Amino acid sequence: MCRSHFRDARMMTLAAIVVFTAVPEPGEAQQMQGCGDHEQICQRLKIKYREELSAVATNQYDWLIELYTSADGKSWTLVGTRPNGPACVFGVGKDWQMVAPIAGNPI
Repeated sequence: MCRSHFRDARMMTLAAIVVFTAVPEPGEAQQMQGCGDHEQICQRLKIKYREELSAVATNQYDWLIELYTSADGKSWTLVGTRPNGPACVFGVGKDWQMVAPIAGNPI
């Protein structure tokens, strides 16, 4: 049972990596792919897609994680920037919806 649980956990981790690093299909909201200079990517999102920075965080590897969304919510882009390295587009999509935070401790 332990081996099965370990194998399932590895498969779930692999699936999560694939989902969060997959290159978008051509039909997606934006056609941005790959990595590049952080400032150039941010400017392109602002000018071409009219997306502005909506949320920012760091992950367990000290990457800067940024979410850019259009004012009308029709498009969004997730960008990760390595410490002292390039910025990479990790995901793009459409129909972003902001929700109100839950007061207190929901868990």
